[in-house]
Amino acid sequence: MEIKVDLDACTGCKLCSSACIYDAIEIEDKKAVIGDNCVFCGACIEVCKFDALEITGLKEEKKDFSQYKDVCIFLEVDCGKFLEVGKELLSIGRVLADKLGCKLKAIVLGHDIEDPNNMFEYGLDRLYMADDSLFKDNIDDVFAKAIVKAIQDFKPEIFIAGATSFGRTMIPKVAAILKT
Repeated sequence: MEIKVDLDACTGCKLCSSACIYDAIEIEDKKAVIGDNCVFCGACIEVCKFDALEITGLKEEKKDFSQYKDVCIFLEVDCGKFLEVGKELLSIGRVLADKLGCKLKAIVLGHDIEDPNNMFEYGLDRLYMADDSLFKDNIDDVFAKAIVKAIQDFKPEIFIAGATSFGRTMIPKVAAILKT
């Protein structure tokens, strides 16, 4: 997977580099150059007025989302402790789930995770938890693959994650893989 730059269409206008929160785009010789730190979030593609950028290497497939329902929150942990942002997201998720008439679910991945039972105080209906040493080092690619698998299996209509530094690097990878 890569972001391809159409050098004939690119004008070097810098809209893409300004939109990239990962500083993954440089303008060299009035053309966009994509760096290795690109997470394929697609923000650059959305702002390009010249259609000079595209994500390649992903096969096109028509997805059927008719079976997707419920609201799902990614509950992030640090050293086994739930981050406060998760509780805030559960509160918002509960409001969304009630408006949609569906369930509020959550996914937590980590190692030596504290007791999750107090998360149900925030209106959570179901919790999917993977507590494994595989998640000990917070490697975003590992988390992204696990979350993609969970989304494909559990099929939430809405998936919400916190805009933490980890969430901002990992969730765009999930979105790119799922093409959402």
